[in-house]
Amino acid sequence: MTNVLRDLPRDLRIGRCYLPRQDLLALGLTPTDLLDPAAIERLRPLLRELLHLSLTHYAEGWAYIRALPWTEIRMRLACAWPLFIGLRTLDLVQQARDLLDPRVTVKISRSTVYAVMARSVALAWSDGGLDRYYRVLRDRIHVAPIRRYFHTL
Repeated sequence: MTNVLRDLPRDLRIGRCYLPRQDLLALGLTPTDLLDPAAIERLRPLLRELLHLSLTHYAEGWAYIRALPWTEIRMRLACAWPLFIGLRTLDLVQQARDLLDPRVTVKISRSTVYAVMARSVALAWSDGGLDRYYRVLRDRIHVAPIRRYFHTL
């Protein structure tokens, strides 16, 4: 879902739309409408819902990571890095005012990836430390659950 949201404008321009058609129709939108960057305001309720759904999936992933023994550092990090990087990416998706504009690239920087990796390596031995870091990244994404107007993916 993170990549679907991040790559939305590029996918639309090559004729692909991975957003549920019935959810777009509920907003009076079609995939073709999304080629106009001004359609972002009409799309925002669905984006909020999909961000919220993504966070629930990330929470399930985090529960899995937490279930790994702390002695399995490499396994924990191999699972935590994509999750942490994904959360940083969702934060950028949330902040993107012009998400449908093909000139806008939603991608975390290489230095941010390295910072995430360094911080998580330093915390890998501590369940509490990793939990706090996960919550900090998760809480940067401000999407309150909204009533389900859309089809569940």
